[in-house]
Amino acid sequence: MAAEDTLKTFEVEVTCSICLEYFTDPVILDCGHNFCHHCVFKYWKDFVRDRSCPECRTVVEPDRIITNKPLENLAGFLRDRAKQAKGGERTCYRHPEPPTSFCKTDQALVCSACAESAEHMTHDLIPKEQAAQETKDRVVNCISALENREDTILQCRSAAENQTQTLIFPCSLSIGLLKKLLDKLMQETQSKFNDLRQFLLSEEHTLVGKLRDILKEIVTRRDNHMTKLFREVCSCEILIRELEKKCSQSESELLQDAGSSMEKFHQETPFQCASPFSPKQLWEIWDVTDANISLESAMKEFKDALESRSSLQEAIVAFDPETAHPRLVLSEDSKSVRLGDRPQELPKSRKRFEANLFLLGCEEFAVGRNYWDVAVGSEGEWAVGVARKSVKRKDVAAISYKVGIWAIGKRGSQYAVFNPPDFPPLSSVRELKKVRVSLNCDGRHVAFFDGDDAALLFQTPITTVARESFLPFFHVSNKAVLTLPR
Repeated sequence: MAAEDTLKTFEVEVTCSICLEYFTDPVILDCGHNFCHHCVFKYWKDFVRDRSCPECRTVVEPDRIITNKPLENLAGFLRDRAKQAKGGERTCYRHPEPPTSFCKTDQALVCSACAESAEHMTHDLIPKEQAAQETKDRVVNCISALENREDTILQCRSAAENQTQTLIFPCSLSIGLLKKLLDKLMQETQSKFNDLRQFLLSEEHTLVGKLRDILKEIVTRRDNHMTKLFREVCSCEILIRELEKKCSQSESELLQDAGSSMEKFHQETPFQCASPFSPKQLWEIWDVTDANISLESAMKEFKDALESRSSLQEAIVAFDPETAHPRLVLSEDSKSVRLGDRPQELPKSRKRFEANLFLLGCEEFAVGRNYWDVAVGSEGEWAVGVARKSVKRKDVAAISYKVGIWAIGKRGSQYAVFNPPDFPPLSSVRELKKVRVSLNCDGRHVAFFDGDDAALLFQTPITTVARESFLPFFHVSNKAVLTLPR
C-alpha cells in the first residue's frame, strides 16, 4: 500500500497541469512551476501575451526558462512503466482465457465459459466485436463533441480578445498595438498633469508677484506718508518753540517781534488727515483679494470634478410627465411609456413637447459621470439619449445634434444614430433589449452601450452653453415601449 501511495505521488508530480499527461520536454519557470514546453508556449501564444505562469500568474523572464532534465527522466520512466502495465492481450476477468463477449451489466470482458454460467445468464451480453464497435462509436461522438466544444472555446477566446481590443478603442487592433496605444494614453495623461502643474506654478508666480509688487508699493507709500507727517510734526514743534520763546520775552520785545511769528502760524496750511493709499491702489488690493476668493472656489470645483470623474454613478431616472407629448402614455410610476391611440387631455405646461413624440427624464445632470439603463422592445421605432435643458418644446424638429439632442435608436428595421441627414447605422449590432446611456458632463461626452454585454454602440462629444444641464431624452412611435428600471 505504501509503495502504491508513493507511486501515485510520483505520478502527480510528473503530470503537466495543462494537458494532464506525463511531462514531455518539461520546463521550469522562475516561480518554480513546471509545464510541458509545448503546452506553456501554446498558452502564451494563443491566450495571453505577458508570459505569465498559468498557475500563479507570475510574469516570467524569457531568458530564464530552462529545461527540467531530472523531471523529464522521471516522467519518461513512469510513462514506459505505464505502457508496459497496459500492454498484452486482455483476458477474461475470471479466467485466463481470451474473452469472447462483453457483459454490459458488469462492464467486463468474459470468456465463453463465463457467458454460459448462471452468474451472467440474466445479464446483457454482446459479442466482443460489437461491444468494441459501439465503444468506438461513442468515443468518436465524444471526440466530435469535444472538437465542437474546442471550437466554441476558441470563438469565445477570439470574442474576448476582440472585446478587449475595442473596449477603449473601437477599432480592430492587435494586443501589441493596443498596449502601445494604452502606453500613449498614459503618457498623455501624465503630460496633461505636468501641463496643469506648470500652469498652476505660472499662475502662482503671477499672483504672488502681483502681491509682492502691491506690498512693495504699500510700504513705499507708507514710508513717504510717514516722512511727510514727520516733517509736519517737526514744523509744528519748531513754531511752538519759537512762540514759547516769544512768550518769555519782555513786553517790549514781545510786542516788537510777535507779529512775524504769528504770521508764520497763520500762513501754515491747515492739516488734513489723508490716506497714504490712492483709490487706484485700494482697488488693486481688492482685486487681488477677490481673485483669491475665486481661486479658493475654483480649487474646490476642480477637486470636486477630479473626485467625481473617477466615480461613475448609476442614476435613478424617471419619465417627466410634464414634458410628455399628449399621445405618450406613461405608467403610474412613470417608469414605462408607449404611444397611445389619441391625444390625452393634459394640463398645459411650458415644458411639454407639443409637436414631437418626445419626453424627457426628471433628473438634470450638470457635473460628474452618470449612467442609466433603458429596456427597449423589439417593435416600433424609438430613440434614447440626452438633450440640453434648453431644447425647444413647441416647434416641429427632428432628433439631431443641431437642436441639442444626441440619441441612438431604431428606425424601421435598423439601429442608427439619430443625426440627419445620414443617420449613420450602428454596425455589428444584435437585437437590442437594453441600452445603457453613459453621460460624462465634465468631459462633455455621451456613450451608448448594449446593456446586456457592455458592447460599445456609439460615442460622441456633446456641446452646450456654460453650466447648462442635460436631461435624459426619449422618443417612441408605433408599437414601441420603453421601460426604466424600477
